Amino acid sequence: MKLTIAPEDYQLAIDMIKLGFRKNVILSEIPAISPRMYGCLRNDSGIDNEDNDFTLGRLRKISTILANQHDKRSATDFLHVYLMNCTRSRK
Repeated sequence: MKLTIAPEDYQLAIDMIKLGFRKNVILSEIPAISPRMYGCLRNDSGIDNEDNDFTLGRLRKISTILANQHDKRSATDFLHVYLMNCTRSRK
């Protein structure tokens, strides 16, 4: 399937997938990506669609460290800003 999204959105999505962001977060932050495209991007990133990959283990560890919802939201916002700055510095 040929993806028709901007290169910066593509790279941001790949980075977010590799870091372990949840599907709903990625789809809400990058409106150009549909749920079907998400599956293709996940395959492009080298992560299979099974639940036994490393990113899910990382997410489980993070959610035990971040005890309350406010901390989780702050961490997600921080990672989003970090990724946006990374993609801007590549230009």
